[in-house]
Amino acid sequence: MNINDKIIHMEGKILFKKMRGQQHSYGFRFIEGVSDMPVQLRSVGWEIQTYQGYNWDGRNRKDPDSCLFQYTLSGAGRLEIDGVVHKISPGEAFLVNIPGDHHYYYSDNDTHWEFIYLTFFENNLMPKWRELQKQCGHILKINTDSPVIKKLNQIYEGAVKETITDKFIASSLVYAFVMECYRTVNASLYAPPEQKPAPIVTAIRYIEKYFSEDIRLEDLACEVRLSKYHFARLFSKSVGLSPAQYIRKVRIEKAVQLLNQTEHSVEQIGRSVGFSNGNYFCKVFRKMVGTSPERFREGKDIYSVGELKLR
Repeated sequence: MNINDKIIHMEGKILFKKMRGQQHSYGFRFIEGVSDMPVQLRSVGWEIQTYQGYNWDGRNRKDPDSCLFQYTLSGAGRLEIDGVVHKISPGEAFLVNIPGDHHYYYSDNDTHWEFIYLTFFENNLMPKWRELQKQCGHILKINTDSPVIKKLNQIYEGAVKETITDKFIASSLVYAFVMECYRTVNASLYAPPEQKPAPIVTAIRYIEKYFSEDIRLEDLACEVRLSKYHFARLFSKSVGLSPAQYIRKVRIEKAVQLLNQTEHSVEQIGRSVGFSNGNYFCKVFRKMVGTSPERFREGKDIYSVGELKLR
C-alpha cells in the first residue's frame, strides 16, 4: 500500500497524520505542555491488518509511558499476557500499558484483524485505569453500539474532521471515554432497579416500603429466599452498597423530604425514618450529606435543595 505522511501544524499542536489506503491513524503531539491535564490524547486510528509483521512486544517498546485500548471490529488478533495467549475476537477489546509485559500481534491463522484503537497519556488518571484493568482482566467484552465505542468513534471522527484543535478538547474527549469504560465495567451498579437481579429488585422494594422499621440482614435474605451471606454479596455487587448502607441512603433521602416539607423536629424526623435516636440520625446525615440537618433545613448550606439524590 502507498503510505502518505503529513505533518500539519495547528493552533499549538503538531498533528502527524498517516494514511494507508482506506486506513487512517492520527497521532497528536502538543507543543504546549500537557502535564496539567488529567489525561491526554496520544493517537487514535482504525486499521485492517493482514501483515505478518504487525507484531508489538510491550517489553521492548521505547515509547513514552501511555495506555492502549484496542477494539476488534472484525477478524481477530492475539494478545499474550501473563503467559497466556488470548484470541481477541469481534466485540472484544484489550487494555494494556506501554511499555508493559504484553505482546499483541496478527496471526496468519486468521483472515485479517480490523480494529479501532486509542492511546493516551494518563497523567493523573492511572488509579482509575488500573482499577479498570483489574476489574476486566485486560480484556473487555463490549457491543459495538455501546457508549464506550460511541465515545471512541467520536474521538476518531474528531481527528478525521480536525475538530480536536487544542489540548483541552483532546483531554476532555479522552477523559469522557475512560469514564465511560469505567461505567460500562460497573454497569450493574448503575442499571435501573428493574434491570437488576430479581432478588435484588425484591429487596430494594422491601427496603423502600419498610425503611422506617428495624430491617435486619436476616429479614432481607429471608424475603428473597437466599442465605444472608450470598444475598449480601449479590446485593453489594449489584448495587455498589451493602444492604445496611442502602438502607441508610433511603432513610436520609426520606429525611431530606421531611426537613423540607414539615416542621417536625430533627429528633422526630430521625425516628420517623428509622433511626434509633436523634444523635445517631444527625451523625449519619452529616456524614452522607456533608452538613447538619439543622443547617440543611435553614438553607445555610449549598446542599440545601428541595430533593437530594444520594448515589
